[in-house]
Formats: sequence, structure tokens, C-alpha cells
Amino acid sequence: MIFSRFFSPAHTSSDPQKRLQAIAGLSVSKPAERSALHELAFNDSNSDVSLAALEKLDSFPLWMKMSQTARDDKIRRRAVARVESAIIDADSADISADDQYEYVLKQAPAELARKLVESPRRETLTDAQIFALLEKIGRSDYTREFFGVFASVPMQMRIAEQCDDAVLLGRLLKKTDDAQVQTFIQDKLSALQEEAEKPARTEKAYTLVLSKLQAVTDRFDYEDVDARLQACAEELDALSADLPVLAENVVATITEKQTRLLARAEQHRDRLKVDWDAQQAERALQQEWLSFKAALSAAEEKVAWLFNERLSEATLSDVESVNDAVRELEGKADSFAQLKPAGERQ
Repeated sequence: MIFSRFFSPAHTSSDPQKRLQAIAGLSVSKPAERSALHELAFNDSNSDVSLAALEKLDSFPLWMKMSQTARDDKIRRRAVARVESAIIDADSADISADDQYEYVLKQAPAELARKLVESPRRETLTDAQIFALLEKIGRSDYTREFFGVFASVPMQMRIAEQCDDAVLLGRLLKKTDDAQVQTFIQDKLSALQEEAEKPARTEKAYTLVLSKLQAVTDRFDYEDVDARLQACAEELDALSADLPVLAENVVATITEKQTRLLARAEQHRDRLKVDWDAQQAERALQQEWLSFKAALSAAEEKVAWLFNERLSEATLSDVESVNDAVRELEGKADSFAQLKPAGERQ
């Protein structure tokens, strides 16, 4: 035990230079020495010793851990640089494509995401992964730059599909030479403009229909009023599908006005219908009366014919025919005694 005090390992020396020199003699293949290198890498008070131990271990996961946990600026900068190099270098075998993507998306700063999508390693990523990294970067100006400089045509199309900012779409349109992408962006801009104008257009359409509905009460022909009222109701029903695009206060105002004007117009129509029904009944009675008079005249002619021309030759069938016609008219005459049109009731 006494001799161990004189022969302690060099990597445990209080002199940083001795610890630094001792690292060269430690082997990562020996568990005890590998453990010593871990201790030096993460807990040594000297940044140069920590970095030398990390270099000796030569492990990407350890560099990644140090880039996230190091308190010493020098160590952290070196660790970040090593991680970035491993991620961006197309020939690096330190990390798989999937691990690379997961790390950059979930743990790395946005700046590393930018460097990755600009590096040759971009070719190992799917369009969906690239798009996720662009969302992580979260800058429309960079998306526009990437769109024009680095994006493939399918990627340009995907970016355009996911973009609902008319201003950004207009700028992207200037950044592409692909006819298909240009057509898609132009069509989307037209759709966005139409959508933006839809609230004003819908409110204007409602105002027009409600004005027509209000004007219904200024007319007094029942059939005209009924037709106009039905047309307004159909237009309002068709417009109701677009109500959600309007502000809540506008919807409330329109709904209140529509309910009030519809009720008023329906009451107006119902009042007109009372007189219209009476007129229709009078016309029907008049027509029935005229038909009765014509039938009566025909019956009178048959009776005259029977008595004046065929009395001696009349058959029983002739008499019964005339008699039936007269009896039928007698029944109608009784009903018309009270119902025949004014001016002809005698």
C-alpha cells in the first residue's frame, strides 16, 4: 500500500501536462483504461486534457453528449464542430442517416438543420424529412432561399403545397423555372385570393337577397309575391353554406334580419292569399255557373225538340234521355239557388 502512493498512474497526476501525456499510453480496448479516459473526458478540470481524452475515445455519441453538456466553451465548441462535421460530411460513417436526421430534428440547433439541408448529405434524406427540417428552421426567408437554390422539383412542389402565405407563394413563383410548379403556384394564388375575397362576396350576396326579400312587401299580386318569396328563400338556403366564412357579429346581424324579413314577407303573402283564394273561388263558381247555363240551354232545346218535332215518334229512350238531363239540371239548380255569382242570383 505504501508503494502505491509512489507509483500512482500518471493520468491521475495533479499536473495537467502529465495527465495529457499519459492519455497517449491508455488503451480504449482495456476496460479499466477506457473508464479512465471517460473520467478524464467528462470530469477533468483542464479543457485540453478533456479534449485529448475525447479524441482518444473517438466516439461520436460521446462527442454528441459533450456538445450538449459541456460547460467549458472551448470543449463545447470543439464538440459541436465534431458533431457538425460528422453530420454534414457525406463520407462520414460516424452516424447513420436515420440517427443523423433524428438528432438534427430533435436535439440540434436550427443552424445545424440549415447546414444539413445544404450539404451533400441532403441526398440521404427524403422530401418529408427535408420539409420537417425546414419547419424546424422556421424562417420563410430561408425557405425561399432553399426553394430556389437547393430544392428538387418534387420538393419545390411540396413546399408550395404546404404554403398558404400568398406573399411567400408569390416570391416562390419567381424562384422556380419549372412550368408545372409555376402553374400550381399560380392556381393556388388564385384560390387564396378567391378565399380571401369570399367573406366580402358572401356578405354582399346576403345584402342583395335581403333587399329583394324586403321589397316583396311592396308588391300586391299574390302569385308574384309567392314566387319572389320562394326564390329568395332558395337563395338564402344556398348562401347558408358560406356563413362560416363570416365574422360572428356579421352572422348574427344577417340571421336576425333574415328571420325578421322572412316573417314579414310570409305574413304579407298570407294576407294576399286570403283575397286570392276568394277570387279563385269566385272565378270557379262563375265558370261553373256559365257551364250550368249552357247545359240548361241545351236541355231546353232537347225538350223543345222532343215536344215540337218528335212527340208522335219519340221512343221511350228519347224521353228517358231528356228526362235524365232535366233532373240533373234540377239538382244543380237547387245548389245554384244560393251559390250562383252575384248579379245573376234570382
